[in-house]
Amino acid sequence: MWGLSIYQIIKGKIKKIILFICYYSGVFDIIRVIFSEEYTPILLYHRILKDNGRDSIFYLWGLGITEREFERQVRYLIRRYKVVNLNEYIQRKNKGERISGMAVITFDDGFRDFGLEILRKYNLTATVFIFTDSFNKVFWRHKLFFILDSTQKKNFTLELPGGIVLKLSTTDTQNKIHTALRLFDLLNYLNPQEVQDALDALSKAVECRDELKPEDVYLTYEEIKGLSLTGIHFGAHSVSHRDLCTLEESEKRNEIASSTSLLMGIVGREDSVFAFPYGRYDEQIVEMLKEERFLCAVTSDEGLNSTKQDNYRLKRIYINRGSMPEFAYKISGAEMLFIRFITFANTLRSSMVSIIKKMDRYSGYKLGRIIRRLTNVNTARYWDNYFSQYDNFWRDFPYRFLREFLPKDTAFSLLDIGCGLGDGCQLLKRCFPLAVIEGADFSPLAIQKAKNKDQDINFFVLDIRRQNPPHKYDFISLVHILEHFDNPYPILDKCLRYVNKAVFLIVPYTEKFESPLLYAFGEHRYLFNEHTFCRYKCSVLEITRYIPSAGYRYIFYKIEP
Repeated sequence: MWGLSIYQIIKGKIKKIILFICYYSGVFDIIRVIFSEEYTPILLYHRILKDNGRDSIFYLWGLGITEREFERQVRYLIRRYKVVNLNEYIQRKNKGERISGMAVITFDDGFRDFGLEILRKYNLTATVFIFTDSFNKVFWRHKLFFILDSTQKKNFTLELPGGIVLKLSTTDTQNKIHTALRLFDLLNYLNPQEVQDALDALSKAVECRDELKPEDVYLTYEEIKGLSLTGIHFGAHSVSHRDLCTLEESEKRNEIASSTSLLMGIVGREDSVFAFPYGRYDEQIVEMLKEERFLCAVTSDEGLNSTKQDNYRLKRIYINRGSMPEFAYKISGAEMLFIRFITFANTLRSSMVSIIKKMDRYSGYKLGRIIRRLTNVNTARYWDNYFSQYDNFWRDFPYRFLREFLPKDTAFSLLDIGCGLGDGCQLLKRCFPLAVIEGADFSPLAIQKAKNKDQDINFFVLDIRRQNPPHKYDFISLVHILEHFDNPYPILDKCLRYVNKAVFLIVPYTEKFESPLLYAFGEHRYLFNEHTFCRYKCSVLEITRYIPSAGYRYIFYKIEP
């Protein structure tokens, strides 16, 4: 276990040291000058909080930064970029005019606290995206966060629909974010009325007596109209902030057309811009935007925008809490350069692992064997040691993506390989009561803990490298498993022999700050991108961030036998 902790410590230290050196030595400025001719950063913010707001769920979740942090970032921008609104950037881009050195500031969701005073102080503009239901009600996710932020009660019990009873705590930062994650995930699967009932129950449980009104959270109709006359631009963000990809065609059209018509009536502009809720989109949605004559659309796909970037798939850089070196690293092009390098480093890493194995086999030195033993994550002993320290393991959170692609109201069988403490299996069982859910793991200790938590699910010990599943399943899931193997393909090949319909994979997407040397010896042994499994019948269902505050991205595959 200490091999893992040393690896994490070294990785974090190296990251901070390298960013610090590059920032203050001017390396990021050199990279910015090189890339600014071709690439433009569009920054994505949500809320600008008071300087004492670091305990806010919005801050911890990555939906807010403090005024002090924002002002430092603004000063950095005005010294190095020409900050324009999104409409001006697109108009110049469409005309083929020079866009070198431009940057765009955007805010999603139309919160009242979007740093207006700081923008005015430095005579800057921004584009704010509004979902029009915000004039009438508070979005349930935002309401959840505001309730948790306003409570003074540190420990409470909450009863949700379906007889689910939760004992929750906000005694410290870790407990607070863990509570938000659990509630966010559970409420996300309820219908609107159940969500409202659950939030009312939460308000009562935490003794939150103040009624939250839309005008306390979001910009009002009159404020938007006034701000649009002072240089702030506004764009559409749908009506209800629902994931458009999950809606029927008629609902998609209504979400897009109704939001823009209402917004145009307020600001009196026809060159509308659009932000996809959650950054998710498909070809049908893009075509609808073109039919509605939107100027452009922004996603939450991470990266800079080249001059050839599709106007309806513009990338943005998600800005959350972090140091100025991290901010400069993201917007200068250094991050994009590093991701390209790390993709190449995957090949180099494989060669290094091969060399270590040959050292162990042919030389008299045992260095390779010692290193691999210290960091060998593919053993029961390693994971027994790991799970002995954790009872509340956050493995249920990524499963909320998986459940959206499983058949509703249908009996099916699913094996979760690498189930850990069984949190994900429990979530899937609640969501799919007709399904047969089973879980398997390296660690006997984890399996025992999982059985103690839920006797209705079949948990068993399985070393997928050496053992076969007991029978065929309709689906097999491997959630953050394959990155721990030097070679994931034999594992996947075996799973495909024991599945009828599909294998679902969730793995890290081209991780950041991974030196090839540390990668050879660390916990994660393999890098992934959307092309990794192109030899199979592979669909990439999602590439996104699921813990925004950590800036952590994953890729979700569906692979058919």
